Amino acid sequence: GISASAKLVGLTHYQLLNGCYAAIQAIGFNDTSCICCALPLFKMPILSLIGLVPFIANTRVIYPSPSPLPKFLFESIKKFQCTHLVSNAVALGLILRVAQIQNVHLPSIENIILLGERVPSDVVNNIFKQFETVKKVMNGYILTEVASIPILTWDAANTNGVGKPLDEFDVDIRNLGIQANLKGNNNQSGELYIKAIKGSKFLGYESPYEGVEEWIETGDVVTMDEAGIIDVITNKEDLIVDNSGQLIEHWLLEKALCAHNEVKGAQIVALNKKLPLYAFIVLKNSQANVDTVLTDLIALCKNNKEFSEALSAVSCTGT
Repeated sequence: GISASAKLVGLTHYQLLNGCYAAIQAIGFNDTSCICCALPLFKMPILSLIGLVPFIANTRVIYPSPSPLPKFLFESIKKFQCTHLVSNAVALGLILRVAQIQNVHLPSIENIILLGERVPSDVVNNIFKQFETVKKVMNGYILTEVASIPILTWDAANTNGVGKPLDEFDVDIRNLGIQANLKGNNNQSGELYIKAIKGSKFLGYESPYEGVEEWIETGDVVTMDEAGIIDVITNKEDLIVDNSGQLIEHWLLEKALCAHNEVKGAQIVALNKKLPLYAFIVLKNSQANVDTVLTDLIALCKNNKEFSEALSAVSCTGT
């Protein structure tokens, strides 16, 4: 999955070509499109899409450099009048900041495709503020085992999730086998399983690639709402349970901590997946008063009913 460890994967030409075609159809690439790719190509879904789209859709591809922050990104977009920008949420946040500082305008960009991770709402808002001509912001889930983008959203209001499965891919959300279900308005929750593109089977990991795997275990814990929007929560290896075996939804605590005006990011960890929990906080301003921020965060947690029971097991550190 998007957060699992690297593995050697068997893929067929059918899967590569049709996986790319499915993504092309969903995104809407055609012979008038020009893509600027601001992502390294070491991930197979990105390599497949960028490498094959010129031949399948006659789409032009501009690749400034193998970096999430290409040195000549703005120059390339302007020179070749790129209509699509492929990036990820973190890199695009930095790109927007640089563009704002340098007063860069990119009127040719109509669509932005963000791959591989959740997109903060402030990034989406900044996109539409700085790039007035952008019509769509798409967010997608990439998976090496299918060499494609099996889940995609183009709804700017739902970019916190990774979207709905494409018609060419079947998905299943399976029980985690623990005592608690994930909260969230009766959303379906569990581990994400995906089938290879319709008309094929997953060949498996390492030789001899027998092709007996029907479902691909991504290792990603997800929720799916009533509209079918899937949100990636964490990897199952990162789940934390308390002494009674109940799941601690640490990602909700991270979101609550990040709601503070001075907090740029928060990460909840537990040694050996057990209590106590530790919250590592990154501040927006290094000159901020750490003690004051920590006092605010502790008060925030105390006022949050979802974490009142776990509060005594949380220790915060500002960095």
